[in-house]
Amino acid sequence: MISLAIALTVALAWALTRAAGLQASSDLGYALGIAGGSAMLLLFAYPLRKRVRALRQRGSAKPWFVAHMVLGVAGPVLILLHSGFRIGSLNAGVALWSMLIVAGSGVVGRFLYLRTHRGLSGEHEELGRLLQSLGLAEAQGESVWQDRPALTQPLHRFAADARALAARPGHDLAGHVQAFVALPARRRRALRAVRRALRQDAGAHPTQDLAAIAQAYA
Repeated sequence: MISLAIALTVALAWALTRAAGLQASSDLGYALGIAGGSAMLLLFAYPLRKRVRALRQRGSAKPWFVAHMVLGVAGPVLILLHSGFRIGSLNAGVALWSMLIVAGSGVVGRFLYLRTHRGLSGEHEELGRLLQSLGLAEAQGESVWQDRPALTQPLHRFAADARALAARPGHDLAGHVQAFVALPARRRRALRAVRRALRQDAGAHPTQDLAAIAQAYA
């Protein structure tokens, strides 16, 4: 949705430059350039907040991050309006493409952040359902499965990994990329271990509940 909104904004900006015949040398073009450059400079406020103690005390991080995202979209769009989507020189081309690469990396980073946290939420829900089925939920107290570490340890290990990845700060892009790549593999590994333990227990203890769980997760 964010990518679609950005694409529509850029398309609208392109249509405006063609309809109005904007030139970088015009008064409006000059004002747009100043506004876009100022927005790009203000982007540094968010990373500075994370490193300067006095700025960290200025409100919560969420409004700073929202302002950072808005400026990260508005700045490049204003610069594109200023340039009229035209490159007049080599220096201008290098500056424009550098800006677009940085802006694009921010969009990709935000996508990975949202995708990772949605994935983590889904993994937590699936893990909770599985723990509930096995009688391992914390609210259920002692469980008949406590004496089967081959069954319980993979689940608890995966839960610990998921919590550790979810606890990473929002600006840790490398950490969220790691979670995006590693978490599905860890989930599959945990489920394989659980299925293997369930099949073994189902053969040794063919109770109705155990067989049903083994069939559900086979």
